[in-house]
Amino acid sequence: MRNALIRRGITLVLCLVAAVWSAGCLNMERSIVVNKDLTGRAALKMAIDFDALVPIVIKMQHQSEGKTDPPTDAEIAAGKAQMTAMAAMIPSAGPFDAQKISAGLPAGMTVVESTQKMDGNKLVINLVIGVQDVTKIPQIAMPSIDAAPAGVDTAMKLFQDFEITDEGGTILIASKAPAAGEQPTAFQPPISTADLLSTLTSTTGMKSEDLMPLVNDLMKGLKVSTRIESPLTVVDTNAPVKDGTSLTWNINFDGGLEKMLAADPKSMMVSVRFKK
Repeated sequence: MRNALIRRGITLVLCLVAAVWSAGCLNMERSIVVNKDLTGRAALKMAIDFDALVPIVIKMQHQSEGKTDPPTDAEIAAGKAQMTAMAAMIPSAGPFDAQKISAGLPAGMTVVESTQKMDGNKLVINLVIGVQDVTKIPQIAMPSIDAAPAGVDTAMKLFQDFEITDEGGTILIASKAPAAGEQPTAFQPPISTADLLSTLTSTTGMKSEDLMPLVNDLMKGLKVSTRIESPLTVVDTNAPVKDGTSLTWNINFDGGLEKMLAADPKSMMVSVRFKK
């Protein structure tokens, strides 16, 4: 398997991460910690499974060669071996440049951690930002990933879909209500299937009809979650999972890209009100 094909596969993942926040070979968790004095932390953790990416990359290679047969066991084994070799060359520094992040953060925010490491054949990325005022967390904006392929916009506003409001005696963290006529934002920025496929086809050089099945394969096993933790008393919340002081909202999309983008956004909305 050529390195160029593996890079195309990784490019596809980067595009999906930037456009819809996730792919099936990638698990992602956003988290917010709210302290009693309303300082806290905002964090992003991503795990990219290279083994899960290999069969999809081989399918891309087959399509580029005009083949329709599925990947063979030998091809998958060879691809995994090459992925392992490439993973060994990945630096420990995080993909997000800490200095660039710091330069773009509002006053009162600092980068606590920006690292990446291999866990087996999974690349685990951690980003933690300390904040002096949690109400400013939605303002966090990330620079583009330095290692991203040319033409791929990987800039992300990690918490752009949240509003964090100091209500006096309480503090509310909730998904932002959309403006009239706009699609609600819930975990991902509003984007149509057509616009997303246009971005992916221009980046990968593949036809949309060939790309959609591969994107749907990437979506299988998709896991995205938001976790909010605080010692403050919860007044009300719609969190489906409660564990001690942690509240978690989880999403799994196995129905493909179109089903994900067409999902009822209310099922993904986050809301929690804490007593100060």
